[in-house]
Amino acid sequence: MTQCTIVLYVENYRDFMDKYTYTFASTENSWDYTVLLFTALAVLSMVILIAYYLKSEKSFVERIKSPFGLLFLTMVIATASSAFYTIKNSTEADKVIITDTSITTPFGSCKFTNIKDASYVNVPVEGKTDSTQFLLIEEYTGKAHPIYGGHYDIDAILSELKKHLAEKIQ
Repeated sequence: MTQCTIVLYVENYRDFMDKYTYTFASTENSWDYTVLLFTALAVLSMVILIAYYLKSEKSFVERIKSPFGLLFLTMVIATASSAFYTIKNSTEADKVIITDTSITTPFGSCKFTNIKDASYVNVPVEGKTDSTQFLLIEEYTGKAHPIYGGHYDIDAILSELKKHLAEKIQ
């Protein structure tokens, strides 16, 4: 068996390390009821619009200019773009990214030098016996980054964060 060793030459080690990231994606399904509702309305509007255009005995120009046709065309565009926008935002914003110098959560970005504390917080749920667990990252400025344990692997995030914070202290 032949082994191959790859040697990486990096002029500036810090610039290379800043590009090394750990990404923790949300375990929450981005296909919530809002997306499904807008998608269903877009498809339904499209079907009605096509049926109207095919069944109408008017000329093509008259069909396009009719208020009914314009209403459904507007509805198709509005609902399809709302569904697309919701999917795009829910998949992009739901990541926790840890780089060599900072952490980015859905609540913003924070340099490791600005982190005051990172710990678990249990919040009691009204009417239930159990509690909800969050990873709370606090900044010196008072800003908080609560990360819900039901949507993220908060143990892995805290472990990786503590490694980076320990390196910064030494």
